[in-house]
Amino acid sequence: MNASLTRWLRRFDDLSMREKLMAAVALPALLYAAFDVTVFTPQLAQRKQLGPQLELQAKELAELRKLAADMTAARPVDRLSNARREREALQRQVDEAQAFIDRATEKAPLARVIRSMTAATPGLVLTSLR
Repeated sequence: MNASLTRWLRRFDDLSMREKLMAAVALPALLYAAFDVTVFTPQLAQRKQLGPQLELQAKELAELRKLAADMTAARPVDRLSNARREREALQRQVDEAQAFIDRATEKAPLARVIRSMTAATPGLVLTSLR
């Protein structure tokens, strides 16, 4: 063992029973006091300092969650789904027109088919065909 530790143990053995009991009680109390001053007190001060900030952030989080829920509820899904349906309907019309042109060009010249298509649409005038 270390020489200084041996010396402290001999001194403890030389103490009376009452002094040993007082040392046994005082040592843990002294260790607790030192730990309290170095660890617990700074932690408590920091907790008191950060308490209001934590409450403010909790309120902000609650407001953001409410805002997110409102935005989710009012999401413009209908507008997008309507646009998709309209796009699909227009694509079907384009496909039908292309199929009609393909069938018509097999039997008639393309110019005649285009003229008949434009004549059937009011307001559409064919100015040139090349």
